[in-house]
Amino acid sequence: MVKRYFELLEFIDVEDDDIMELLPAPAPIKRLRILYQELRDILSVSEALQVRDVDLLDVREWFDELVSVKP
Repeated sequence: MVKRYFELLEFIDVEDDDIMELLPAPAPIKRLRILYQELRDILSVSEALQVRDVDLLDVREWFDELVSVKP
């Protein structure tokens, strides 16, 4: 849903005041972009963990990387 929001955001007419009243301010949009990127990073690791040939060393490296990014 967030991905779709950002895809559609570029097509919104910023000159239309009625539409702009309904959208969040720029600061929350920026924060949402950051959170969405973090979520995508976590999801990629989650998907990688579901592959059959994952060994414990890979899991440890991915987990350590996630913890260093988002403690």
